[in-house]
Amino acid sequence: MKMESNQNQKFYEMLKEFDTAMLVTRLTDRLCARPMAIAKLEENCNISFLTSEFTEMVKEIEANPIVQVTCQRDHGSYLALSGMAKTSQDHAEIAKVWKPSYEVWFPKGINDPELCLISVTSTQGEYWDNRGVNKIKYLFNAVKAFATGSKPNISEGNQHGEVRL
Repeated sequence: MKMESNQNQKFYEMLKEFDTAMLVTRLTDRLCARPMAIAKLEENCNISFLTSEFTEMVKEIEANPIVQVTCQRDHGSYLALSGMAKTSQDHAEIAKVWKPSYEVWFPKGINDPELCLISVTSTQGEYWDNRGVNKIKYLFNAVKAFATGSKPNISEGNQHGEVRL
């Protein structure tokens, strides 16, 4: 249980480093991924985004609320989380996450009647961490694997982990 708690904390700490994520929704016959600014991140890894209520993405979420959120930074940090999304036009909630930089997408500002909050309740996640010392470990293991014709040894819980959120 302690290992899981440490991995959940590691997942959250890694997720905090991202300001943009790919939000993946499902159409009937395919998946659709879109880059989204992270409007809010909670310690339990629930995550929120802002969009217009008239987007295809909102229709997709209303038809099938199961979503995937992915993040990647260079070749060192990767995250994926799955969860259930819901949409809301509750302007009190939208006001809590509003940032002036969002006016690029919503020129009418916080009172834009089309503003829609997408809230994802995270259920599980997975991370791959090749930052800092982990990068050195990975490179060493990759060279060793190449030289011996084997696969690199990945440190579970440190370089890679799966978490229930």
